[in-house]
Amino acid sequence: MWGVAAAVVVMLIWTVATGVVDLGAGMLVLAALGGWVIGAAVVRGAWGSAAHPANTRGMALGAGLGLAAWLGGTFLGHVLGVATVPDASTSLGERLAQVPLTDALTQRPLWIAELLLLVVVAARTAR
Repeated sequence: MWGVAAAVVVMLIWTVATGVVDLGAGMLVLAALGGWVIGAAVVRGAWGSAAHPANTRGMALGAGLGLAAWLGGTFLGHVLGVATVPDASTSLGERLAQVPLTDALTQRPLWIAELLLLVVVAARTAR
């Protein structure tokens, strides 16, 4: 439960960071911090403060939640960015059709590094 809550918070922050604020390479820092928060929350939810051995299920859960946070935040950030275009004369659906998510990702050359960093840090922290 803690991991899911952390992933939702990271997703919402990612949404604002990609849709409203242009952090550029700062998204890599946000990805590392987000992955750490998700992984730490998975460990806290599974083990509390007790000592525990490395666990592959925890790593898989951390990686999955990191991936879900990135996917949800990137999609919602794209929708938010398109929805907040000033003085738009077309509907939101028409604007989303004109600028698909894949085109928006090509404008962010570090998106693969962001995704990998978020997922790997979440998995490693959750072990």
